[in-house]
Amino acid sequence: MPAPLLAVVSGDADGSDNPVLTLDQSRIVQNFFSGAKAYPPGTSSKVLFLGSGAQPGVLAPGERIRIPVYYLALPEPYDLSDTRVELQIRSWTTTDPTPIDWGLREESLRSPTIPSDAWSPVFAQLTAGIPTTGSYVQMLTDNAGSLNSQGRRVVDVHEL
Repeated sequence: MPAPLLAVVSGDADGSDNPVLTLDQSRIVQNFFSGAKAYPPGTSSKVLFLGSGAQPGVLAPGERIRIPVYYLALPEPYDLSDTRVELQIRSWTTTDPTPIDWGLREESLRSPTIPSDAWSPVFAQLTAGIPTTGSYVQMLTDNAGSLNSQGRRVVDVHEL
């Protein structure tokens, strides 16, 4: 089957929780309760990864992977009345027809090192031909396969 794109995100119904998450185990002690209002380097409120087996972008029958996601804390200020941190896993496949409104994401995806006037044509080129979530997952799958053919793995696979 085509491997899904997976995300671990807050599942908080009122949207008040924005957990500090990381895929990098070395960040656990380094950033735990950093007191920062912003997310420390190597952390985010969500993690996103392309599930893959031995062949990038594909999960063969019986294949399983494990990718640890580490929860560090909630950023300040804390809502002490909320005693639960809810997380959920979302997934998308190459067949997902959901349209992507790239215009809403353009500025948030621009690196601060790229001037706005230079970013627009670059962004247009990067997003051309990717109108749906499924086509985005397909692009990631194609890129993972291309990198794999050059001897580069884009995901460490851990057998359960």
